Amino acid sequence: MKNLLLFLISSIAFGSALGSLMAGAVVSFGLGFLIPSKVGVAYMAIPLQDSRAIFTSGVVSRFKDAPQVTSFLRSFFKKKISLTKTISIEVRRGIKKVAVDVGEFQDGNLVANSKSSQSMFSPPNYHEYIVANDSELYDIVIGQIANGDTSMFPQIVAESAERLATVKETIEDAMEVQCAQVFDSGVVQLVNNEAIDYGRLPLSKVAYNASNDFSVATVNPYKVLEVGCKFIREQGKSNSGIFNLILGEQAMSAFLTNDFVVKRNDIKHINLDAISKPQREATGSTFHGEIIVGSYNVRLWSYPASYTDASGNSIPFINEKKVVLLADNPEFVLGYAAVKQLIDSNGTIKQQGEWLVTEVIDKRRQAHEIHLKTRPLAIPVAIDQIWTATVLS
Repeated sequence: MKNLLLFLISSIAFGSALGSLMAGAVVSFGLGFLIPSKVGVAYMAIPLQDSRAIFTSGVVSRFKDAPQVTSFLRSFFKKKISLTKTISIEVRRGIKKVAVDVGEFQDGNLVANSKSSQSMFSPPNYHEYIVANDSELYDIVIGQIANGDTSMFPQIVAESAERLATVKETIEDAMEVQCAQVFDSGVVQLVNNEAIDYGRLPLSKVAYNASNDFSVATVNPYKVLEVGCKFIREQGKSNSGIFNLILGEQAMSAFLTNDFVVKRNDIKHINLDAISKPQREATGSTFHGEIIVGSYNVRLWSYPASYTDASGNSIPFINEKKVVLLADNPEFVLGYAAVKQLIDSNGTIKQQGEWLVTEVIDKRRQAHEIHLKTRPLAIPVAIDQIWTATVLS
């Protein structure tokens, strides 16, 4: 019986990858080995507990097969998965010097590196869940599966997987907020955990000053941005002469109408597909072209996306009056630590990758819950490869 169920679940996984229509056909094919649907003939029914397992496996498989879309700010962070509950990463702030030769019998030169005092990070825990039997179809479908009828199975699997995907989006928005906070202040603010301050230098966070105001006719935005490029090159030790500039909505409008920008008219509108950078595949951003800033090339991006906080307020990911300058290929990491979990009866750990999906049957509450857990943290490894400025009052 167990072997047949394993085959069935594999069939579900394969079917969900082909879409809901094929999923129903494949599931029916798998169940056909257990219970042919011929009228008037008695066959062995599937126990209700196994029916729930089949349903959950179908939902998880459909959920995992959904296209993975990376939001714009997270596209600057490389994924790193840890098998432990903490992540060990050194936030570097070093000074590169020319190597000095030593004599043949001299000791080597010690290369010192100044780094942040915190290198063991414990990412926040995100845990959301849905109650599968809230659906009006649930009792009907589970009962039908137990009797060998799979006609409505694809429908409820698709519905539940969509609900789980919506839950995932709320967690992904929280990750995007972390990235935005790193770019804005360098401090990740958490609701139920202590804030994580990566210690950005004051020179990397330029407060408002009339001499940097893009809306002022006498202010040259190219000169303002050149300061940021030099900071990242010299302090952040970026080897590239190409930078990415993300402008808040009002900052972008002020930049494009600034007299110096209009007169120079040197924004080169480039087909985005011609730029082979990972940001091309991110969602929510708009590429506006490329400008020359001193000796550097700067790509212009806007990101007019927002999130809703716990109070119901809509907050833009990028402050409307600020600009964020980043190295071309910044050394940032989106680390995922292991979530709290139990080793199952056959000695395996359920978590595979950054997400853990589990089910709980709560008999007291009469609830069939499907839980989604993850522990991500945005970590700017090369902390000085970010420069932020407020360019409007």
